[in-house]
Amino acid sequence: MSTLTLKWNNDFSYGEVVLPSSKSLCNRAYIIQSLCKEQFHIHHISPSDDSRNLANLLSFTTDHMDVGAAGTNMRFLISLLAIRPGNYILTGNERLNDRPIRELVDCLQSLGAEISYLKKEGYPPLEITGQMLQGGEIKIDGSISSQFISSLLLVAPCLSKGLKIEILNNVVSKPYIEMTLELMKYFGIEYSMNKNTIEIKPQNYQAKNYEVEPDWSAAAFWYAFIANSKKGTRLFFKGLSFKSLQGDRLVSRYFQLFGIDSTETGGGIQIEKTGEASDRIDLSLLNEPDLFPALAFSCAALRIPSSFTGLQTLNLKESKRIDCIKKELEKTGAVCESGIDFFKITDYQTMPDQLYFDTYGDHRIAMAASIFLTTGKPVLIKDPEVVSKSYPGFWEALKNIRIANIY
Repeated sequence: MSTLTLKWNNDFSYGEVVLPSSKSLCNRAYIIQSLCKEQFHIHHISPSDDSRNLANLLSFTTDHMDVGAAGTNMRFLISLLAIRPGNYILTGNERLNDRPIRELVDCLQSLGAEISYLKKEGYPPLEITGQMLQGGEIKIDGSISSQFISSLLLVAPCLSKGLKIEILNNVVSKPYIEMTLELMKYFGIEYSMNKNTIEIKPQNYQAKNYEVEPDWSAAAFWYAFIANSKKGTRLFFKGLSFKSLQGDRLVSRYFQLFGIDSTETGGGIQIEKTGEASDRIDLSLLNEPDLFPALAFSCAALRIPSSFTGLQTLNLKESKRIDCIKKELEKTGAVCESGIDFFKITDYQTMPDQLYFDTYGDHRIAMAASIFLTTGKPVLIKDPEVVSKSYPGFWEALKNIRIANIY
């Protein structure tokens, strides 16, 4: 494992950032492409490890499929393989095989899918015997993972009786379900929604070329740099739009609390530091939990007391994300409290002269840790290569627009 050293460029005042395309949208488009009877092209594909992994697996050159660390790929492929004739082994790395998938498997088994656990009950790896499924009506707990619901929705039009899903309890990351439905609509799928029930009749995906949007989740870390910069500092994101299908576009609203204005202009979004940050930040991130690392590290770098709720899915990510972020921010002198679904920074002690961060194999922790370079302290980041899961060019972009000196 390597270590990256970062130092802030105090002279930075303006830059243009070309964000990677959204892996969330790209991976959904890949699944739809696999289910569509006619060919179409996907443009501006995501360079992320997760998207490259999914594209390779969907070539079906092997029946032993390893998704590595890609949780989305695991969830989407379970449903896809369940309706694709053949015998498959589906697995991931050690961390992913410790992330539960019982709720999704139970739903598919209730529809007649042949899926069995090869090791621990309720967890990958899985053996799947794919076959055409009729579909029908199911109920699913919406408080566990929106990806389970998206996985089922994506295959629903291909079931001979379609699918009617009743979602129980509070839905986490609801915008990702809405993203799935809107992308399906783009490819010709009609659906109906009545409160917590979604119904999709049997129908065919329509082939249409598709261009993947830039990633709003990735923009969050750049917002954080500007939040910690002097007034007048600006960034421009080419191709980014407030009309995005991505729920994480709300990052622009949340960073208003840090004194940042966002304007759609000239084929993209310009952000500018125009004011002071709030004295305290309190946010519910039930619908946008992926924004938590950037927001929490921004608060800590600016020494702002803060609290975040709606985080119940985060300890089931690439790392136990709440626990790991607590450990890392405490290294910076932040006094933190956390639980299953919340995180608080209640006070601050003296910040060390040099900051060394572990990343736990988590791309978002690695990028969030870089926010501390804005404090003027040298920042050392262990295993920085993990950003390739979603944003392979992140460190190069920091260097190219001269926000940071990298060693």
